[in-house]
Amino acid sequence: MKYMRHLIMLSAIALMVGCSQSEHRDIATVGDTKSPSLQMRLVADSLSAECEQMTLPLEREDRSQPEVIFVQKAVVLDETDVVKARYWVRGDIVGLDILLRDKGSNQLAEITRHNIGKRAAVLIDGKLRAAPTIKGTVTLGEFDVSSNWSIEEARRLAERLGQTVKQGR
Repeated sequence: MKYMRHLIMLSAIALMVGCSQSEHRDIATVGDTKSPSLQMRLVADSLSAECEQMTLPLEREDRSQPEVIFVQKAVVLDETDVVKARYWVRGDIVGLDILLRDKGSNQLAEITRHNIGKRAAVLIDGKLRAAPTIKGTVTLGEFDVSSNWSIEEARRLAERLGQTVKQGR
């Protein structure tokens, strides 16, 4: 649970920072039948048996090469905790806004409360997509993830998460 909170806090902070200037699109129609694997995990300081080494893709101009981080194997949140997913566009940044069920919201609050200053990893379809730093306790039950997606890819991911919710996974 500690890991999950860390990841959630980080995502929630990112969501709060850019919401006022973003364009949100709710996803009502489900097209793709493949269910995504959405996971939130905590990031460790060093490699251990409980972690795996992952590479964070280049997304910002201030990084000259991908960043290697150590992601704990324990999953703190996943797609079963999701109530709603939608994609957003903020200038040239594309991302997903994720609303959690009560259980997931409580887990996110707990994880972020105990992991301020640490990083959370967001994995989609087994790929590391973001690893923000947890800056405070996230109590809203909502977070966002931005990555180097196209608008179409973000739309498809939101649709797939929406389908996961509708199917009760």
